[in-house]
Amino acid sequence: MDKIKFFFFGILLIGCTNTKSISDDQNKNSKNATQVPQLEVILYVDVLNDGNYVLQDSLEVPEPKQGKIPFLKTMYSNMLYPSEARDKGIQGNVVLGVSVDINGNVTNVSIVRSDHTLLERSALKAFEHAETEGYNPLTIDGNTVPYKFEMPVRFMLH
Repeated sequence: MDKIKFFFFGILLIGCTNTKSISDDQNKNSKNATQVPQLEVILYVDVLNDGNYVLQDSLEVPEPKQGKIPFLKTMYSNMLYPSEARDKGIQGNVVLGVSVDINGNVTNVSIVRSDHTLLERSALKAFEHAETEGYNPLTIDGNTVPYKFEMPVRFMLH
């Protein structure tokens, strides 16, 4: 079990698409550092509050009300690598779609896309366990607007 690690990339990596080297301290079972692509969180905003969401690449996703770090720590500590996926050597990404209303309440969490169905339930459960207080509302030009974001969750075996 100590040979298996998985990594969560998401809210902290907004706008990052480069590769990052994991140090040998973090990956003691590998002779070389592993190249891990950092994944981008995508934000869509309903500017007119009419149900039409538009991609917003100039804004950051608002933070969870409990803060990014506590959210990520809770999510990461509660995410389990599915044993069947581990046994079969399955790795990949699950992209969660999260809808947030004008008050910052999460109204829906769904799977936008996934590299393998065996990874989906674990990603959803970990997010739902970590998201306890909602998100900060998003204000554009003085108006609070609903928004959606896509948050990738990466599963890797080492």
